[in-house]
Amino acid sequence: MKPILTVFFLLSFSTFCCAQTNNTPSVVGNTKTHSFNKKFTTQSIPTKEKETKLQSVTLHGNLTDLKDDRIIIAYPRFATFVVDTLEVLHGKFNWSKNLVAPSKAMLFLPGNSFVLYIEPGTITISGSIDSITVAGSKTDAKYREFDKSFDDLRAQKRLLNEKLKEAKGAQEMAILNTLSQISIKWAERENEFIKANPENAISTSTALQKASAGDYDDAIIAYNLLSKKIKTSAVGKEIERSLIITERSRIGAKLPDFTQNDPDGKPVRFSDFKGKYVFLDFWASWCAPCRAENSNVLKAYNTLKDKNFTVIGISVDNDAEQWKKAIKDDNMPWTMVSDLKGMKNEIAAYFNLSGVPFSLLIDPQGKVIAKNLTGVRLHQKLRQVFGN
Repeated sequence: MKPILTVFFLLSFSTFCCAQTNNTPSVVGNTKTHSFNKKFTTQSIPTKEKETKLQSVTLHGNLTDLKDDRIIIAYPRFATFVVDTLEVLHGKFNWSKNLVAPSKAMLFLPGNSFVLYIEPGTITISGSIDSITVAGSKTDAKYREFDKSFDDLRAQKRLLNEKLKEAKGAQEMAILNTLSQISIKWAERENEFIKANPENAISTSTALQKASAGDYDDAIIAYNLLSKKIKTSAVGKEIERSLIITERSRIGAKLPDFTQNDPDGKPVRFSDFKGKYVFLDFWASWCAPCRAENSNVLKAYNTLKDKNFTVIGISVDNDAEQWKKAIKDDNMPWTMVSDLKGMKNEIAAYFNLSGVPFSLLIDPQGKVIAKNLTGVRLHQKLRQVFGN
């Protein structure tokens, strides 16, 4: 089963990331319920109870190859996303709640996670873990149609990503440019759906996802396509708050100055690097994807360190010894800073980071020119900036 700590981020369909949580599960009724609260949270959907009309949602499941005795369902409730642990007997499970509906939920199954849209009434889930059928939710049926409309773009992306593994030089650049165009088409299709369905739960969920973890300019378009009713609702206000945070890392945004200590306890100021291209790399010693990416960043650093380029690693560790050990083990010679507050790191909090890795490429004037660069995309962007 997927670790519970990842549920919060998967609900917003963010890119795969690591995260730490110190939340303690609380028991509600016959199921374990875990609430994820976070300062400046962007994934939650706050709703005052007195303003909310709760409606009964019942789920009956029967998956023929489900052998586990427990599964997890995650769903929005007031100011949090909540996860319940459901008991399973011979592949069958039941769940019932009074909720704000319709809304997006997610089932976490062995080796699979499954998005569904719940709404008032009785919903049935049948089939197998890898082939699930949902009945009883008109919103979910509409979501299946919406999701299927991206099949052609998915197929193109799969093919291009396979080719990208062997591509070099001009071919690599061409493939990456094509992938970028596919991403633009994907966003346009999402926005076309929102325009045609400005009050649908799928539209509000998509707009919230864009505002929380997407491109700011695209997120603004999506938000403006929502109806006035949605914009003035609790979820609409949450999208607004998310946009304020996302704007801080938008392309062209200027970063504020910050100071944190290096591993020797010496203060490092971001403004001291003005006039250089700086790759801000948010990472942690306990984050496997971050550690896997470190060798890629090292390659970029070694190639460009004498060409007005440097890296600043911002760790969201809280253990100084583990942080220092990871720096040594991964052979990272660039500037490293941390306040050792974990995910409450003040710089990470400014961007409302819920997980790592996360990165920003900053130009000599201190403005963001790219974000979330990993793998070949990091080198492709650096070639655009510095030339071949």
